[in-house]
Amino acid sequence: MAMLITDVLDFLEDQGLVGGATGWTRAAGYLPPSPDKVVAVFETPGLPPELVKTGSTEQAYDEPGFQVRGRGVAFGHSDLRTKMGAVYRTLHGSALAPATGDPAYVIVRAVQSGPMPMGLDSANRPEMTWNFTALREREAS
Repeated sequence: MAMLITDVLDFLEDQGLVGGATGWTRAAGYLPPSPDKVVAVFETPGLPPELVKTGSTEQAYDEPGFQVRGRGVAFGHSDLRTKMGAVYRTLHGSALAPATGDPAYVIVRAVQSGPMPMGLDSANRPEMTWNFTALREREAS
């Protein structure tokens, strides 16, 4: 199984939201200083793991979290808000397929109903975040 944040970025790229000719650069685990228009995905703690009795044949699930962080052009709040809305509509309720090809992901859920504006950076570029969890089958140990 690949890393969740890479799986999310691959899915967003497959859906035409980042990378390629979209004008939006993708980043995993960091926010590069340039270019201006970036969608980055970071790991977050998520929710507590499901507790399944040792030795049980029941499928266990984990709910890791991730944060999508976007940055736009100087004073480009509206453009960034539109991009973050598209990211939300694409991720919320998805199973990250077909990008991952991994049936382990059951469903992605937004943790909040809107993006969190982070203000402007030192170059007057707006930043926003949106948090999600991904229900995922636990790998057998």
